Amino acid sequence: MSLFSGDNGIIFFENVITSTKTLINSGLWKDINHRTLEEWIEYFETDKEKLLCGLILDSLILRSRAQTKSLISNIIEKSIPQIIQTSHPDIAKEFHNIITSKYPGRDLEKIIIVPVIRDIDPPTKSGPLVARLYKKDMGINDKFMQWPWKVSAKAENAKVVIFIDDFVGTGDQFLEFYKSFHFDSSSNDAAEYIYAPLGACEEGIEKINIELPKLKICKAETILEENKFFAGLHLRYKGVDDILLNDIKSTYDAFINKVGHTNLKNKYGYGDLELTYAYAHGTPNATLPILWAANEHYQPIFSR
Repeated sequence: MSLFSGDNGIIFFENVITSTKTLINSGLWKDINHRTLEEWIEYFETDKEKLLCGLILDSLILRSRAQTKSLISNIIEKSIPQIIQTSHPDIAKEFHNIITSKYPGRDLEKIIIVPVIRDIDPPTKSGPLVARLYKKDMGINDKFMQWPWKVSAKAENAKVVIFIDDFVGTGDQFLEFYKSFHFDSSSNDAAEYIYAPLGACEEGIEKINIELPKLKICKAETILEENKFFAGLHLRYKGVDDILLNDIKSTYDAFINKVGHTNLKNKYGYGDLELTYAYAHGTPNATLPILWAANEHYQPIFSR
């Protein structure tokens, strides 16, 4: 008998709900409250829909505010210093002290930190939010931070230019950003250009490496194939065959239509990455929209 056949699917669903509530009560998932969870669960009515709900919650990777802070800490205390150790050992040795210094002096000219954002994006987009996390949680002196459209005036004298972001999926959006501001045409060969997303999909990193070979990339966390909801089901659970996988996908498609998202673009997440990955401050658009896409008929447990 399959792990999810018959009553086993409902038992699995109930166990996952219990585990989820335990995570909320423990404070690990305090960014989800019980009321929001209960209201979301109510949308899943049939046994197949409840199994879908259980599988989504069981595969969910939710990075709390504290965990996001740890990811940022890993970036600025380890990853970036390691990258610039060879080219700029003096900066690498004191990197954290420099960017958190209240009075950085001439060091201010050496480092530029750039949030990944377009000039038409609102302040609620992830770029400005990540910049605020760097400042508030890690004590980064915001004098080092520059909007991308203001970088060119100072980049010629910089030693290190760092693009901060919370997530990279396919890599398309970062490449569009990078090329739109002509960072790829900088004449400052002495500067180390670094892209530092907190979470990153393997295919996105590979694509950026191919198109921008001079750009160095460091990330705090890699999103693996097994983290993809449908593609990774057989890796996360034994006994998931193609028949069961197709049945779960059909249930997902029908549910998306049921809650009023018939014409939703990227119903498996941007680039069909089908992730179940979220931060306390927002959800990447590569994540399944069943977790974040609201309408007048449907309120998910996260927002964008």
